[in-house]
Amino acid sequence: MSGPFEPPQNDNENSGEPIQPPGGPQFNPPPDPYAAPGYQPGPGGPMYGAPPPAGPADPMSGYGPQPGYGPQPGYGQQPGYAPQQPAGPVNAPVNDRAQRLAARPLPTAGSTLAGVGMGLVVFGVIIWAGGYATSHVASSFEDGGGSSSSHTWLGIVLSLGVTVLGYAIAAVARRGPLATAGVVASALGVPTALVFITLDFTGGDPINVDAVFVVSIVVWLLSYAVMPGARGHGFYLGLGALALWIYLIIKISPSLPTLPAELFARSFVGADSFGGPDPTKDLGSLTAMSFVLGAALYAIIFLLDRAGHRGAGTPLAFAAFPITVGGFLFASNDFGLLGEGITLLLVGFALVLLGARSQRRFTTWAWGFGIVVGVFLLIEKASPDNDTAAGLLFILCGVILAGLGVVVTSALNEREYPEG
Repeated sequence: MSGPFEPPQNDNENSGEPIQPPGGPQFNPPPDPYAAPGYQPGPGGPMYGAPPPAGPADPMSGYGPQPGYGPQPGYGQQPGYAPQQPAGPVNAPVNDRAQRLAARPLPTAGSTLAGVGMGLVVFGVIIWAGGYATSHVASSFEDGGGSSSSHTWLGIVLSLGVTVLGYAIAAVARRGPLATAGVVASALGVPTALVFITLDFTGGDPINVDAVFVVSIVVWLLSYAVMPGARGHGFYLGLGALALWIYLIIKISPSLPTLPAELFARSFVGADSFGGPDPTKDLGSLTAMSFVLGAALYAIIFLLDRAGHRGAGTPLAFAAFPITVGGFLFASNDFGLLGEGITLLLVGFALVLLGARSQRRFTTWAWGFGIVVGVFLLIEKASPDNDTAAGLLFILCGVILAGLGVVVTSALNEREYPEG
């Protein structure tokens, strides 16, 4: 008899017969042929009997191979699939020209120092060889023998040597500080060599301006397009654009270098008593040329950016800025404060929009400062002597520009940071 806290005893517990659940014997389902070893179906659900004896035949012992499954080779090639081949050679050379055309170079301290250093080397060649040539010219005059150009050989040899060495370094290095040094040496060495080659003190112009500028521009464009190691370097494009502007200035107004001195002298003695041609007669042509060339460069930059060639547009942007600013300087005599201020506002606003759309920080911020200069000129014209009125006008213009910024950002759906 069972106690109050003892489980009920089954009469068949020690009889050797299977224990029956309450209610009598129940139907036992047939064994499942797909069941794992040790699994037995029971009347009330699955039952796990004693595990099979351990031994070499035990498929579960030691986590060995499962019945019906061959040894797994790991993460090898699966049957039925051809081995995958790499798309190209692992160490395939990078297309430097295509990369320079598409992307702006990152600023690096090493390349900057190398470029500046090579610029000083070329400047040293000019000082050394130029001093040698001019000193012998002066001594020839003192001796009464007239001028001579036979002492330009030092400048020719040194500048050509720097140029050839620069191209060789750029072709070998291709990237990094040495490549930058080679590009700077070759780019600056070309016009330096042409100056010494055409230098002539026997009469007329001391150098052949057409040969120096035209040949230099052509060589720079060829270097940018086809020269090994130098292809795609924007330094050639920027120099070419600036050289074209300077060349046109010289052709339009050959006396322009003396313009500041002549204007200073005329301010004291008067334009009528000074004599000679009016040095300001070419300022209108210089203004138009600078504005047209600057606008053309900015249009080219916009098209290059649209085509994905941002790397090619970067040097042109740095050249277009001084060219356009030069146009404003040439126009100051004709436009006056009012015209200069209005033009700066219009051009500055247009180029701020262009720079922001093309994601060019220098263009955007530089011409934003141009808008500030335009506001200064207009307020100087409107209130030159009244500080109170000028201060209020500055405040009013600042509020208007700030509100305009909010409107433009909303209209163009601008973002300050790229979306991650």
